[in-house]
Amino acid sequence: MPRFEIADDAYRIATGQVQPMAAPESLPTVDPEVRSALDTTERYTRPGTLVLMRRIDADRSTAQTLCEWFVKAEVILRRSPDSIDQSRSRICGTAAKAIAHAVPAPGLRR
Repeated sequence: MPRFEIADDAYRIATGQVQPMAAPESLPTVDPEVRSALDTTERYTRPGTLVLMRRIDADRSTAQTLCEWFVKAEVILRRSPDSIDQSRSRICGTAAKAIAHAVPAPGLRR
């Protein structure tokens, strides 16, 4: 089962703890299997920093679904005129890249 990490801020966006400020549309809902994986995360501080992270264990399909969710959220938040939403857009993009790197698409080898 793939294990990856995302920033705690990304986790908070995906779980709905943080809502868009002025995005033109709401963020997509998170699938139940993704929600289950998010509910079992391990929160920690990255060594040598003050950055809060979340470790997530999820099967390949759930990880890819979460990655796609972050890409959609990034696009929605990028359309917002609000600078906070713009910042959250970058957080979502970074999370999507982290998951894609940890769980490559089927058929791709590292």
